[in-house]
Amino acid sequence: LISIGLDKSRLVIGKDNFRFRIKSTQGGYVYVLMLNSNNGLNLLFPNALDSNNRVRANQELSLPGPKWKMSFEGPAGTDRFVVLVSESPRNFQKAGLVNIGGFGEFSSEVLHRLGQTVNGELISGEPVCPVAHQCSSAYGAAKFSIEEVN
Repeated sequence: LISIGLDKSRLVIGKDNFRFRIKSTQGGYVYVLMLNSNNGLNLLFPNALDSNNRVRANQELSLPGPKWKMSFEGPAGTDRFVVLVSESPRNFQKAGLVNIGGFGEFSSEVLHRLGQTVNGELISGEPVCPVAHQCSSAYGAAKFSIEEVN
């Protein structure tokens, strides 16, 4: 079970900073994906500024971390988030993830494919494990949304 706590669910564009908390009953690796109000799909966490995404069971994780802030530039609308907590680290490269300014961004080609069919493998990435070990593909997910307002 993954629980999400939001400081605010409505944020004023160009003014408010976004903060939220994640807590999972299972330990693992946290990934935060966002479909923004401009229809861009990003991997917000982990990122180049904050790459330690390992959490213990029932440990609260506050994001953004102290090394980065998150504000919104619009347009007004709904931003949708998916939080994954995976038993194993995950890789999103086959899903078209590229690094843009330290954060992950999915290509427009991937977004086009997502618009036609929801493919869980594409969204959740692939588990990454040492060659000599068996890898768990298990993960839990939670979703939430916020509103960007003028």
